[in-house]
Amino acid sequence: GDKTDLVVQKAVELGVTELIPLRTVRCDVKQTADSNRPQRWRRIALEATKQSGRARLMKVHQPVDLKHLIAQKELDPVFLFSERDGAPFPEAASHAKMTAVFGPEGGWDDSELDSARASQVRVVTLGGRILRAETAAISIAAILQHRYGDLN
Repeated sequence: GDKTDLVVQKAVELGVTELIPLRTVRCDVKQTADSNRPQRWRRIALEATKQSGRARLMKVHQPVDLKHLIAQKELDPVFLFSERDGAPFPEAASHAKMTAVFGPEGGWDDSELDSARASQVRVVTLGGRILRAETAAISIAAILQHRYGDLN
């Protein structure tokens, strides 16, 4: 609901280029309820783009299952941020583009972490912090922009 609206707005402000909503094992949004959400998020992205003076509109995709997302090889490298069982995030990366995946409230299911690792997705953590989903999304976008983008 409102939390995702906030994430969309802040992602635009932080320079995220694409947003792909995920359906996960612990997702608490019903599939029928999310059918009109991407359209709403596109409107929010447009307004945030105008407000923040961005030249490019963030692309908002239809929701997909996690398995479908990690099967897309053109998204390499993919970093899945987890509250547990992850390696430290690398200090340096030489990628012009990367995909950061963060999970639902309640965290990732073990099967999702196993599936990600089997697909060569890098499971990383920000240390011992457990963040709300919306806080994680905004924080991760800011950290990645600072490390690898144009927020230096």
